[in-house]
Amino acid sequence: MTEDDDIVWQMLFKRQYNAFLKKQEPVFTDLKFSKTVKEMKECADTFLLPFLEKLTTNPKITNWPYFNAKSATLQLFNIFNCMIMKLQETMKQRRLEEDEEFEFMLAEVERDVIWSIALLSTVWSFGAQLSKEMRKYFEEIFSPFKRYFNINMSQSASA
Repeated sequence: MTEDDDIVWQMLFKRQYNAFLKKQEPVFTDLKFSKTVKEMKECADTFLLPFLEKLTTNPKITNWPYFNAKSATLQLFNIFNCMIMKLQETMKQRRLEEDEEFEFMLAEVERDVIWSIALLSTVWSFGAQLSKEMRKYFEEIFSPFKRYFNINMSQSASA
C-alpha cells in the first residue's frame, strides 16, 4: 500500500485522518469531547501538515535511506488511534471508580489532550526512527512549531 509511487504521503494522511475521525467519533462522544473535530482540524492545519511538509521536503531527512514518509504517516495514525483508545479505557476505569473529578478535568483540557497526542504520535512515528544526526535536523524543523505546545527543548531544561 505504501510502496505505490502514485500514492503520496499527503493523500495517505488525508485518508487516514478521515478514517481516524470516523472511527473515533463514538470514542470522542464517550469521552464527552465536544470540540475534538475542531481541535483535530486546527492541529492538522497548523501543526501536523505544515511540519510534515517541511520534514518531508528536507533533503537531509528524505535522503536518509531509512526514512519513509508514507510508512511513518500510517504509523502516526496507528499510534494516535491507540492513544485515544487507551484514554477511553482509562476513562471507563475511572467511571467504574466513580472518579468524577478526573472526567471534569479531562474535558477541561481537551485541546491539550489532542495536541499532546498529536505531538507524541508525530515524534514516535517520524522522529524515533532517525539517527542522532538526523534528530538534530528534526528538532530544527520542529523548532518553529514548539510554540503550540507547553514544552521547553533547551539544554538547561534537562539539567
